[in-house]
Amino acid sequence: MKINYLLPILFLFCIKAQAQQCPNVLQCPSDTTILCYTNANTEGLWQNMHFYDALRERNDLVEAGVLLNLRLLDTCGAFSANATPACHLFFDLNGDNLVESYMYTDSAQTPGTLRSTISGSEQELVYDQRTLPDSLKYLFVPDTLWQGDTLEIRLHMRNALGDVPVILPDAGVFEVIWLLEGDTLCHRKYRLRDCQTPEITCLSVVPVNISSVGGQPPSTVWYSDALLNVGDNATPADKFRIGLIRTSESSGVFPEPIAPNLYSELFINCNDFYADTLIQAELWLMDAAGNTSKCITTIEVFDPLYNCGDPGDYSLNVCLRTEENKMVPGVKINLDFVSATTPFTIFQISEPDKCLTNPITFHPSVTDYVRIKPEHRYNYNQGVTSFDLLLISRHIQGIEALNSPYKMIAADANRSGSITAFDIFSLRRLVLGVDTLLQNNDSWRFIPIDYIFPNPSNPFIQPIPDSVRLNYPLATFFGNDDFVAVKIGDINLNALPLQHDNVEDRTLYDSLSLMMPRAQSGELVPIYFEKARLEGFQWSLQNVEPELIVPGPGLAEDNFAWSAEQRTLRCSWISPDASAQDFDTSRPLCWLKLKQDATGLAPDFASEAYEAGAVQRAIRLESAPTAAGKPEAVVVAPNPTSGSAWVQGRLPKAGAWNFQVLDAQGKLLWTGSGFSESGAFELQIPAVAMPAAGVYYWRLSGGDQLINGKIIKM
Repeated sequence: MKINYLLPILFLFCIKAQAQQCPNVLQCPSDTTILCYTNANTEGLWQNMHFYDALRERNDLVEAGVLLNLRLLDTCGAFSANATPACHLFFDLNGDNLVESYMYTDSAQTPGTLRSTISGSEQELVYDQRTLPDSLKYLFVPDTLWQGDTLEIRLHMRNALGDVPVILPDAGVFEVIWLLEGDTLCHRKYRLRDCQTPEITCLSVVPVNISSVGGQPPSTVWYSDALLNVGDNATPADKFRIGLIRTSESSGVFPEPIAPNLYSELFINCNDFYADTLIQAELWLMDAAGNTSKCITTIEVFDPLYNCGDPGDYSLNVCLRTEENKMVPGVKINLDFVSATTPFTIFQISEPDKCLTNPITFHPSVTDYVRIKPEHRYNYNQGVTSFDLLLISRHIQGIEALNSPYKMIAADANRSGSITAFDIFSLRRLVLGVDTLLQNNDSWRFIPIDYIFPNPSNPFIQPIPDSVRLNYPLATFFGNDDFVAVKIGDINLNALPLQHDNVEDRTLYDSLSLMMPRAQSGELVPIYFEKARLEGFQWSLQNVEPELIVPGPGLAEDNFAWSAEQRTLRCSWISPDASAQDFDTSRPLCWLKLKQDATGLAPDFASEAYEAGAVQRAIRLESAPTAAGKPEAVVVAPNPTSGSAWVQGRLPKAGAWNFQVLDAQGKLLWTGSGFSESGAFELQIPAVAMPAAGVYYWRLSGGDQLINGKIIKM
């Protein structure tokens, strides 16, 4: 029988090959690894008179926490119970490119020291000069962690408080060798690098004077003139490099100063003064590791002694006219002399009824430019009536668009950049006297006459200027100082530029009768137009004190306003869809309960109505007979109603009364009752008593009387 010796030989070969590959190092790069750090230096740690940081020229080395680990795969049980890989560290701490210091984790260590040949013979070298007890100084200790067949060894620094990642110095290349029972597992080189950008803060403005005639020799701006603060994690302040350069000349990288200086400066002459008195500049900072950062500053050039020439003069001529070329009086003209050092100085000049003419001295030593800005924040309700509200509504509804960008600006009461129903709401409060100003707008706006609207049909697509700017030198300014004046809310341009608010003259058609029945004190009476078809109206009763105002169909409480101070009741209404609506005795504007009769329409308010096609009609107040004097008379207002309703009446004699609301099928929905000693009664039907739109019926019983009627819920 032949014996096959090949299989045992192959078996032994496989065992040997497996032993040679076990344990297997999972990761051990051969190239030098750059480790970035951003932390600040700890004074005293890694400090010794024999150390030397060539970049920063000191013997206190910058240090950083470093993750040093080794991962091994052991599929054959190569590690014995007591076999732990050792770590050997080698350093060049004196910067001569030769390794002279080292640490072995498998040898005895004294806290805070290394082994070194830095002085020619092997000895202990203290690297931690902090004033600490030995228990708080560090030892290098490897820790092991098994995960299945994988072993991870991590190098830590340990003291009495616990473990931290190993903290190593930024001192050239250091080497790490991992060994197991004398065999090298991994030999790796590292290099620390400071990756933290330095911090630099500039002054926002650096003033510089032209100090010589003609600007020769030029004035110097030093980097220290613009520097406010610097800082870095590792580089001391005396080792920074600083560069100053005009932004227009910058290439986006650190501007190298002229050797041997570590800084640079700028030179300013009269050309800068005349070209632009505000020069943007960049101040750059570079740390010892080459990290850079910058800040932006503005160099403001002055010529207080007129070394660059005589100051210029300018004759200011400002005219403020409306779209109809009417002068606007009483406007304040703000001359804003703007400069970085004097940011806001205002000269206030007011002229009553003519253009403003005033000479001004204009020189960059005083200012960079002059801004002319008119301002008028008085008499917000001047020229604003319900007719303007109607014109705005017709624009919104698409019936008749406003035909100029200035009218659209006037319609934008809340300055939102659009024309909406909220503008109508805001202006109505002015008409009614509820508000005396606009929350987010002036009484007038002023647009430079040279301004060209990109799209006249939508003037809000870009910000609308409100000032004119004159630059130095005056040769650079071309244009007109005049402005178009726009009265906010005045769409029909009837806000005449008078010194005092007076009632404007109006050319109207025949007047329209507003009927107000004669009534006893405390009686609820309707106010109505005899017969009219209207798109809107406004009126004001004088010497009135209403106890109750009940809006008529289609009107609401915010259409009315009573002023206790002036004892006037105002009403302003326009059709919601800008279409004409019918008004007559069957559709009162409101029901009023007054303490005394009104004495007439207020003379300082334009009481007027607007018929179909926005035709204006004057309103006159007339007395009318009332049915309230009849014993059985009952008033239900408003009727029709969209909410609640008021009921007032008088029974022929005193006694109890009962009021009921029923639906169309006769079902009782609501009941009110009471007792009247005089026979007069009053109550309010709540909105919930009539839950849906339709026809409802009411029934009043009392004083041996039974009275019926109906009420319509819209």
